[in-house]
Amino acid sequence: MVSSFKTFSTVKTNSPFHDFHGLGRVRFDRPRCIVLCGVSGAGKSTAIQWLQERHGGGRFQVIDEVRSIAELRVAVRKVKADSSILIASHAFPLAHRFIRSWRMPQEIFVMDRNRGQIEAWLMGRGIRFSPEAVSRFLKTYRASFVDLEIIVAAFPSDHFDESLHQFEKQRTVTRTPEEQ
Repeated sequence: MVSSFKTFSTVKTNSPFHDFHGLGRVRFDRPRCIVLCGVSGAGKSTAIQWLQERHGGGRFQVIDEVRSIAELRVAVRKVKADSSILIASHAFPLAHRFIRSWRMPQEIFVMDRNRGQIEAWLMGRGIRFSPEAVSRFLKTYRASFVDLEIIVAAFPSDHFDESLHQFEKQRTVTRTPEEQ
């Protein structure tokens, strides 16, 4: 079953934001560096948007789509000392520990490993699922909403297990040049 979480609506999109990672507990009474790590589609940019709306966008500097630690080092040097930094990163979470800023505390949130966010997405659309299917999805795709949407759109069903099975079956089909 789904873990306990709070649901918030984002002002700009009026869509639900499920705070599975406890971002609502982060205090911005002084500058800090918040790093959101994960694969594409895991909700990093949505979380940044939610934090900006919740705490006032002007107090943050956003560094989006960081793909390497070298990119991040350059970006962090340009940040004002009195601002908090929100970073969306594809780099491995542990790598961020090596570039801790001496100016502010750093918190790292891994966005692509929470089964609760996948279960909530499926339940919000009325799609049933088994824990085993969600585990299989997470093992292969991590918690990517983009991949989840592709699977459900390509093989619509009221049960995610069937959609995932059909998708995986299609992925393993080898076509001959005449069939393509």
